[in-house]
Amino acid sequence: MQSHEENLLAVLEKIGQPAGISAEVPAKLDADEDSVHLETVEKPDVLQPPLPAPEKLAPISPKNLFVHHDTHPVVYDVILLKRYELEWYGWEHETLWQTIMHDFRVPSISDHAKSKIQAIRTLHINEWFWTKWEVFCWITQALNNNIPDFQILQKPSVPQLFVAVDAASMVRDDEEFNHELKMFVAASVAHDGLLFAPRPIDFCQSEIVELLKVLKVDDFESTIRAVEEKWRASLNRPSEGIELQETVVDVQLSRLLIARDYLDLRRRQMKDQLRMLDHEP
Repeated sequence: MQSHEENLLAVLEKIGQPAGISAEVPAKLDADEDSVHLETVEKPDVLQPPLPAPEKLAPISPKNLFVHHDTHPVVYDVILLKRYELEWYGWEHETLWQTIMHDFRVPSISDHAKSKIQAIRTLHINEWFWTKWEVFCWITQALNNNIPDFQILQKPSVPQLFVAVDAASMVRDDEEFNHELKMFVAASVAHDGLLFAPRPIDFCQSEIVELLKVLKVDDFESTIRAVEEKWRASLNRPSEGIELQETVVDVQLSRLLIARDYLDLRRRQMKDQLRMLDHEP
């Protein structure tokens, strides 16, 4: 009998195709040496909000949605559900790619696009994102514009957690994370030096406290309260207007602001792309 990892690999792993990015509007991928993405930029020593990522990609259009690096995964969900309803959930991957290329008149589909589409399909057909930490890691990478590596553990960063959980909740709002996943997310957050987990990952806050108790961290309750207070005070303020000092609390706040700004960026991209689809002739 196949394990759940083997079952998932059957759905997710076969995402490759012969090379072929649309020559009409080329897309830049993570491997490009001049490609910059906010969630992977090294944190500066000076505590200040991150600068906006430079716009180096060709603008997204209906002609390059299936090759553009920054097409939001929820946009793929909307497009495919509108065209195929629920039928595409059960199609073989090659059938899906060929059908998309034929119906949308695109010469190719990038591997990044395939990863996002497969991740979205997996969210629809089972609950493993919310119950299996391995699956959670793979889907989190795909939802963050990365191609998952099914042979190693890719620990998600806090900005990646924000975006993945946010996107998954748009696809399905009928699932809750089990204790195993809550503990995994709590450990990932703590590994990034954070003790407070705001929305959309606030579901793991109790597990963070549990972990800190096991680790016998001194006076963590007051730190959590202080970070939460500053976080709430910053909710309606732009990051560049928030002054930060080199204190324990401000270091944590700066990292949360990076995650917030990345999530805001991805949400803006999604809204702009959905608006573009609405106006498509």
